[in-house]
Amino acid sequence: MRATTTSASGRWILASGSRGWNDPSCDETTSCSEEVIFGDIGMARALPAFQTAPIEFTPDRVGAFTFTCSMNILRGTLLVEEA
Repeated sequence: MRATTTSASGRWILASGSRGWNDPSCDETTSCSEEVIFGDIGMARALPAFQTAPIEFTPDRVGAFTFTCSMNILRGTLLVEEA
């Protein structure tokens, strides 16, 4: 998962009930990309500029969950599949 000035790209795929992690990074300093928000699962994490920010997550249900920047412009998908 990587955020850039024009888009967030990434598809994070996990198996339901399995702990997963990702090391997203932010390649800019705009306030929009200072945070990644997983609204459907109630999780948000800070993304410091030019650093990686480990995110750990153990999904409890299957589905496709959108993640966005704080302004809901940059986005990607967390896909949770059956274990």
